[in-house]
Amino acid sequence: MFSEYQENLKKYLYVCSGKDVLEIGPLDGRATTVIDFFNPKSVTMVEPNPTSLKYLMINLLITKYLVKMYITILSQPKNLT
Repeated sequence: MFSEYQENLKKYLYVCSGKDVLEIGPLDGRATTVIDFFNPKSVTMVEPNPTSLKYLMINLLITKYLVKMYITILSQPKNLT
């Protein structure tokens, strides 16, 4: 069912069980499916890549996950200090 990569992730992602999870940059959702395996309370994915976001929306059960797209476009450099 899971790829070798995903099987290895199980060693670390078991901590998601019953928790609210924030996943930054899920890309194609491979880690997300492992997170889901451990029945988290919720999963929020933040994916700035429009191509990956489209893939996630088509291939994951969008009603199960909250997917947010954050794209910041700076028209001119800003001093952050």
